[in-house]
Amino acid sequence: MQDQSQRHIFNIAIVSISIGLILLIISAVYGVIAVYITIKNGIHTVEDVYLTTFNIVFRIIIPFIAGFMLIYNGRLLLNIFRVSYSSKSEDKINSSIESIAKRFTDKEEYLLLRYIINSNGMTQKGLAQITGLNKVKVHRLIKRLLSKGIIKEYKDGIYKKYVINESIKDDLLGSR
Repeated sequence: MQDQSQRHIFNIAIVSISIGLILLIISAVYGVIAVYITIKNGIHTVEDVYLTTFNIVFRIIIPFIAGFMLIYNGRLLLNIFRVSYSSKSEDKINSSIESIAKRFTDKEEYLLLRYIINSNGMTQKGLAQITGLNKVKVHRLIKRLLSKGIIKEYKDGIYKKYVINESIKDDLLGSR
């Protein structure tokens, strides 16, 4: 049911953007035609002024604004679709990583991995604080996870942070 509603959001977004682009093209064409006719015929009477104003407002400005609004709304819907789709696939990847972690690590390593998986990088100190394990124990667990290739280390300023190894995520994405 959720996949169908996501597809529906995507379709509405594409239709909205398409109609918006068509309205922009129509307003541009009408604008060129209106300028050409005004230059060719000139403005001689008050009626010509009213007619020119009417043409500009109703055939150029309103479709132009409506086109931009439709494109903007379509982009918002595409962002909603992208966020819901990417978070769904991230959740699948994270649950797959957690199931692999349960099989290939001990209880304490798994405890660290759960926090690393659900973060954008954790420091050794942060892991020690969150898990309640002492710093030495966390250091040894991190070294074991690094040697197994499950996590990797990167520098964030003066801090070392630890994240899930991208090759594990790539392997999971390839296996789907």
